[in-house]
Amino acid sequence: MNRYLALIFSAVAFITANFLAATAPTPDSRGSFNIAIIMPTTPKDRSWGQSMVDSLGSIKNGSGDMPALNITVLEKILTTSKFENTLRKYAAGNYDLIIAHSPSYKDSVFNIAREFPGVSFAVAAKPLAIKSENISPNIFIYNAEESEAGYVNGVIAALSLDFVLAGVVVPDGDREYGVDGYVEGFRNGLLTTSPASDVKVNYVQSPWDINYSIEAASLLILNDVHILTGIFPQAIGALHIGETNEIPWVGVECDVKSAAPCYVLASQVYCWDAIFKDIIMERQNGKLGNKTYTINFANGGIKTVFNNAAMKDNEDVKAVVKKVTKGIIEGYIKPLEDDY
Repeated sequence: MNRYLALIFSAVAFITANFLAATAPTPDSRGSFNIAIIMPTTPKDRSWGQSMVDSLGSIKNGSGDMPALNITVLEKILTTSKFENTLRKYAAGNYDLIIAHSPSYKDSVFNIAREFPGVSFAVAAKPLAIKSENISPNIFIYNAEESEAGYVNGVIAALSLDFVLAGVVVPDGDREYGVDGYVEGFRNGLLTTSPASDVKVNYVQSPWDINYSIEAASLLILNDVHILTGIFPQAIGALHIGETNEIPWVGVECDVKSAAPCYVLASQVYCWDAIFKDIIMERQNGKLGNKTYTINFANGGIKTVFNNAAMKDNEDVKAVVKKVTKGIIEGYIKPLEDDY
C-alpha cells in the first residue's frame, strides 16, 4: 500500500512541477546571453563608447523576448597587441558575442574570428573598407551614417545665427572612422541653409584623446568661429574649451547637454538598440554572423535631441529640422551632395 501511495505522490509532484514551469516561468527561463564590449575609450565618455553602453543597457532593462544580458566592458584598449590578447581571452571564455567597438579593431577581428567559430563577433566598420572574402561567417558588421548626423547639425548651426563661421574638430582624415562623411554632411547642411556661412576644420591625431582637441579648438576660437562641433570622444575637449569661451556646440553620438548645459544646442544621438536586438536574436536562432547594419534616421538609429535650456524659442528650428530629417529619410535630401 505504501508503495502505491508513493507512486501516486510522485506522479502528482511531477504533474504539479511541470504545470508550474509552464504557467509561471522565471526570468531565467529565457536563458542568459553573455556579451563582452571592447573599446578604446570608456563607457562614460559622453560619446562613442557611451552610445553603445547606453544602448545595450536599454536592451537589458527592457521587456520582451530578449534573454537576460550579462555585459562586461573592457575599456581603454588602445594598442593592437592588447586588443588581440583581450579578444582571444574573452572569445575563449563563456561569451556569446564579442563587440569590438572601434573601426581600428576590424583587421584583428577578421584575423582572429576564424579561431573561434562558435563565438559571434560584431565590429564597427565601414562596408566599403571591407573585402568580403576577409569576413568569417561569425562576424556582424555595424556602422553609422555620420553624414546624416552631420547634415542636420549643419542646419541647426546655420539657423542659430544669421551668419556662421563654424569650427569642426575631427580625427585626422581617416575615412574608415566616418570623419569625411560627418564633415561633408555638416558642411553641406550649413551652406545649403546659409550660403554665406563658412566652415573651418582642424584635424587631430587621435579619435580618443581629448587633449588633442583642446589645442585644435583653441586655434579655431582664435579664428573667431561662432559655433563648434566634432566627432568621437576627442571632441569632448573641444566642447569644454568652447564652453569656457561661451561658444555654442552641436554634438553627435551622445546627448551631451549635461556637459555644457548653456551651450549645447542639440545632439545627434546614436541608438544601437534595434540592430543589437536583431544581432542577439539572430545568434539565438543559430545565425552567428554574416550580416551588416547601418544606423540612420530612417531606422531610428539616429535621433535629434534638442537642449531647450540653450535654444529658447526654438520651435521654428525644430520645425525646419523635422522637415530636413523627413527629406533625408525619403531621399530627396542627400547629405553628401551639395545644393549651394
